[in-house]
Amino acid sequence: MNERQRLLELFTKLAYERRKVILRSGKESDFYIDTKQ
Repeated sequence: MNERQRLLELFTKLAYERRKVILRSGKESDFYIDTKQ
């Protein structure tokens, strides 16, 4: 596994969530990425 694959794995495991959210623009999204973890 290279560094890019490892980063993607960590990112999807720790920061990515599938749920409905309202974006700041007022639009809806069906996923959320928490980059502050």
